[in-house]
Amino acid sequence: MSRATLGPLTVSRVGGEPQIVRRSAEPVSRLKLGLLLHGTAVVSQSGRQVLLEPEQMALYDPTLPYEIRLEQRWSFLVLTFPRNGLSLPTNIVRLAMRQAHPFRQGPGAVLAGFAAAALRQCGLDGACATRLGEAGLHLIAGALATTKPGDGTATADSQRQQVLEYARKHLSEGGSDPRPCGGRVPDGPTHPAPALRARAAHSDRVHPAATAGGGPPRSG
Repeated sequence: MSRATLGPLTVSRVGGEPQIVRRSAEPVSRLKLGLLLHGTAVVSQSGRQVLLEPEQMALYDPTLPYEIRLEQRWSFLVLTFPRNGLSLPTNIVRLAMRQAHPFRQGPGAVLAGFAAAALRQCGLDGACATRLGEAGLHLIAGALATTKPGDGTATADSQRQQVLEYARKHLSEGGSDPRPCGGRVPDGPTHPAPALRARAAHSDRVHPAATAGGGPPRSG
């Protein structure tokens, strides 16, 4: 077993022969994300079962009892992190626990690469490790945010998450000016107000009767 601790995030690699792993509830409020590298697995918790093939991952809650049935020779990357570490609505997290998530490509592949690289590094600690761990939490949230909601409440949470992601992407942080270019108004047609005022003034000069009389000019 190999292990790396990056601030709030712990990354472990485990493997072995076919077996059944049963765990009772743990008092620490954390979540686990298991990325299956080899073999097959079935994660059972709270009456639901999630079947995993290689390059699929499952989210589960160690504060509740769970069972993992492992077939063939197997290996897992296991990411452990605080329950409140994900910037995702509660319903999205619940839905994410009900299904397998691929990490062959897309956000999951980026997360898997990050976890594998973290295990290859030695001596990461302090502020550097904490920042990397926080980055890992964002990668986990990105990989799980693609979970498709199945009811109206979850749909609302999904839409709320999209709004939050848009705000994070387009608004700066730390009290800096949220306007584009740090408050500098860029040149060009992207700010049409001066052009509209000039056009309005030109219209008054061409049709003075319309301005004075309150109506459009009459033809011949």
